[in-house]
Amino acid sequence: FKNRLLLLNDEDKLSFWYSKKVQTNTPAEFTDSFTTRVPERGGEVVAFQQLDDKLIIFKQDLIFAQVGDGPAASGINNDFTDPQIITSDSGCINKKSIALIPTGLIYQSSKGFYLLDRSLNMSYIGADVESYNESTVTSSKLMEDNNQVRFTLSSGVILVYDYYLSQWDVFTGLNAADSTVY
Repeated sequence: FKNRLLLLNDEDKLSFWYSKKVQTNTPAEFTDSFTTRVPERGGEVVAFQQLDDKLIIFKQDLIFAQVGDGPAASGINNDFTDPQIITSDSGCINKKSIALIPTGLIYQSSKGFYLLDRSLNMSYIGADVESYNESTVTSSKLMEDNNQVRFTLSSGVILVYDYYLSQWDVFTGLNAADSTVY
């Protein structure tokens, strides 16, 4: 995010570290003062995803957004905002389910699949695949040429969302632990 590396604190799942701006041919540099703490409400931080100029912070039951360019390498002029809650009744339960599409972010919540659009409005898009809500997503991949996002599930099912037509399809018999576009 903003040319920085983000790390979730394994000892405190409510905070994360961000690096100084990454420079070409230089390793990512961290300092103890470059941290952000997310409010306790909504559970532990599950994942991060950049959406335009915003850092979207997914928690188990809520979603937060943070904006700004962050501090200079010396630590001065930090304009990162405090994480602000996005009005929502769901969070993300699985970091592998998050997919960036042209209209926003799709993710799996405990209630099914949602879309967080670029205006930070939430909409439930998973009605047609509710029978898979208990399934574990093992990967999500954008297929730009087909206007699709494909979600592999541990059960051998692949859920396919066509974001142009706003329609779901289901492929079966394809066990996948992960996936890549080749």
